[in-house]
Amino acid sequence: MIFESLRVNGCQSGKTLAASLGYKGVNNTFRRCLQELMDEGEVEYLYPDSPKYKRQKIRLARRLTASSD
Repeated sequence: MIFESLRVNGCQSGKTLAASLGYKGVNNTFRRCLQELMDEGEVEYLYPDSPKYKRQKIRLARRLTASSD
């Protein structure tokens, strides 16, 4: 579901992404799933050098977006 939301809506903040999945906010389940996807290289931060940046967004990894074009 995270992939589909990112594919359709593009880069999203964690809060917006969680809401698009039906969560009221960012919770531990969402964090755990997102971290697992990041560890696998499936999704990444828009600004990887600043993970706590206030305008940080999550996006599909470049290797996934390049293969779908």
